[in-house]
Amino acid sequence: MGSLDDVYCFNCGSVGFAKLRARGQGWVTLVLLLFCVLPGLIHWLWRMTHWERTCSACGSTEIMPTDSPRAQEALKSRPRS
Repeated sequence: MGSLDDVYCFNCGSVGFAKLRARGQGWVTLVLLLFCVLPGLIHWLWRMTHWERTCSACGSTEIMPTDSPRAQEALKSRPRS
């Protein structure tokens, strides 16, 4: 714990690295590019400039660094396995 890359997922309870994922749906971009080129390009540019960090285990965006007070409290209260 303590690394800047370590995150706690409030959805699945895992601790690990976060993945970067482009926001939005890829299929929407494809449909827009096929049928309406200009809106498709605008949507594609928006997706490529808006990335979000997600849990590497479940894909949730409900993550927080493990050294934050809220994550520390959740880690203390979870059952040991």
